[in-house]
Amino acid sequence: MIRSAFLQGFDWSGRARRSALWAFVAFAGCVLSACAAAEIWLSGKSPQAPRFVYLLAAVMAVPLISLGLRRLHDRGHAGGWLVLGLVPVVGWALWLYLLCAPTHNRADAPETPPVLHIIGSIMAGLVVVLVASRMLWAPYLIPSGSMKPGLLVGDYVMVGYAGADDLRRGDVVVFRDALRGNANVARLIGLPGDTVQMRAGQIVLNSVVLAQDPLTDFTEVFAPQGPLHSLPRCGNAPVGAGGQCVTTQLQETLQDGRRYSVLDLMPNGPEDDTGIFTVPPDGYFMLGDNRDDSADSRFAVATGGMGFVAGNDIIGKANRVLFSAEGSSLLAVWRWRAGRYFWAVQ
Repeated sequence: MIRSAFLQGFDWSGRARRSALWAFVAFAGCVLSACAAAEIWLSGKSPQAPRFVYLLAAVMAVPLISLGLRRLHDRGHAGGWLVLGLVPVVGWALWLYLLCAPTHNRADAPETPPVLHIIGSIMAGLVVVLVASRMLWAPYLIPSGSMKPGLLVGDYVMVGYAGADDLRRGDVVVFRDALRGNANVARLIGLPGDTVQMRAGQIVLNSVVLAQDPLTDFTEVFAPQGPLHSLPRCGNAPVGAGGQCVTTQLQETLQDGRRYSVLDLMPNGPEDDTGIFTVPPDGYFMLGDNRDDSADSRFAVATGGMGFVAGNDIIGKANRVLFSAEGSSLLAVWRWRAGRYFWAVQ
């Protein structure tokens, strides 16, 4: 079936109703399996399961797309209508129509030019590569401002799957909340056995104070951000709607020389001074870069914080911002942040 899809699937002159039905059933089975595998993965029982399902879905996508185009041609429609298959709900309705509608008589349909065979095969190959690549990474939407200024509300980041042993201090890590089940993002500061303390807003890591150097203030518009319509917290509060929200920005340097930017909303904040945390053998200490607006490892899970993050709860490392939208909906194109597309996470 796959070979036929590549070599003949884009010759849209045959009757493909039965083949399309089987391809659709197989692909739907992969989707359902992916959902079930994701549930297993999120519970921490089998982290490899979804990656295999993505590969199956990638393979099945080739005949599915190809046969969908042929079915459209059988019905006398342009192949471009298959784009509707990407739209939620509408896509399922389109496929139901293609599977149930009778085939027109297309015996006299002309042969498709060879160049379209080549273009179609390339497009199918790209679909396979894009879907299969999800074996290696996961998407994550930044819902809050706890990682400003590096990650903004509405950033859609690529998270490369990685085990705890593959990470180092300073990495931006996405991990599962063991209590609530949702995913969180923060910067890895303390490894197993480390001691971490906050003293006057600075990190004391293994008895060494991490340097903080002033940078240009971080500014943003005081307006609702993201799907939650959250308002940013400002260092110069109170700020009126549409005003400039200004916050002190610092460059923090780890002991190995790695640098990144952090925010300081207020001097002498409630968590600027803490006791000494000793990271347990299978624990990791995480901090948000927006230090006065982050419920991170400084706070116990019972109080709404992250506590120490277990190694088997780590999903991976945030590598790159794929897309960014400041508004509450992707339809608000005027609030897209085009300058952040494919931006490397610091």
